[in-house]
Amino acid sequence: MIKKNFNYRSIINQKIKIAFLSGDLKTHSISYFLKNLILKIDKKKFEIIFFSNLNLASHDKFTTFFKRQSNQWFDIIDLSDENVVKMIRSLNIEILIDLSGFFEGNRLQVIANRCAKNQIVWLGYNNSLGVKNVDYLIADPNLVKKNELNLYSEEILFMPKIWNAMSVPERLPQIDKIKNTNKIFTYGSFNNYQKLSDDTIKVWSEILKNSNSKIYLKNSILDFSESIKDNILNKFCKNGVDRKQVIISERTENIIDHYESYNKIDIALDTFPYPGVTTSFESILMGVPVLTMKGFNLNSRCGESIIRNLNLTELIAENEKDYVEKAIALQDKKNLIKISGSILRDRALSSPLFDTDSFVKDFEKIMSNLVKDEINKF
Repeated sequence: MIKKNFNYRSIINQKIKIAFLSGDLKTHSISYFLKNLILKIDKKKFEIIFFSNLNLASHDKFTTFFKRQSNQWFDIIDLSDENVVKMIRSLNIEILIDLSGFFEGNRLQVIANRCAKNQIVWLGYNNSLGVKNVDYLIADPNLVKKNELNLYSEEILFMPKIWNAMSVPERLPQIDKIKNTNKIFTYGSFNNYQKLSDDTIKVWSEILKNSNSKIYLKNSILDFSESIKDNILNKFCKNGVDRKQVIISERTENIIDHYESYNKIDIALDTFPYPGVTTSFESILMGVPVLTMKGFNLNSRCGESIIRNLNLTELIAENEKDYVEKAIALQDKKNLIKISGSILRDRALSSPLFDTDSFVKDFEKIMSNLVKDEINKF
């Protein structure tokens, strides 16, 4: 049995040991947000450790990158929870950050059995875990309100602007400047199909029925099948949408081709109550505005935080009726041209969304203060 009560050793390390536990250290959404943090964090102050629960056959260029940037790397996929706990405890780690939450590849039993002085959930799972021994949750003021702190089992660590910042791709495709010429207005969503709630499809259907438009969806899952495709199309049809108005494209493996796909749409429609994150960053970077819905908790406010950090609050709908009205109003080129294309890309690149330099500095400060303030916790 793993000892539930673990007394952290009061040994002061020369550097703050910060470890990341994940099953997704590969070409994955979290890697695009984690990359610049690991690259730019002050290695004179922090020692970087990874515990990878990724199948060895799935290792790729991102895995190699994280390995090279780390001080220590451990593949734990074949180790029992008990052995992983013993391993982590032996390393005298000040901060352990779980990047998987409840998603596939998690090792929550490891986190639940105290392994480090400070244990944090961040990035991969944007919500409270409600798990014993998870001490902190990284968020921002747009995601969690001050009067909601008691609703979370973790203490909230507030990043001052946004809870994560994305690295800009090395090769960023050009924005198609003439895509709005002589064609039907095209909405789009490249979010995971699992986020397409019935309410989302109902609202999108109202938009399509009340405008000369179509919607472009894109397969984002590996096990996509014709039955899934038919299920989505049937839901639109049941809401009165012409089947021809809904285009479902195949999954794009090449990242450049994926980014170029955004040139096919005029407006990205966010899903709710579970909004997009990576897709919203990508869309905005490609000059495509994202219309999102106002949320009610950390998870549902991710889209709201992204848009607020762009200072484009007109793209945040108060409710379903407002969402429909805003989506249709954006078909007016006079409204759209001011917040799209290169104007939007430039705005994004100068915003907290892609300012990884500032993000890393804020992150370092919070982590340093955490260790300093809690040195006598155990």
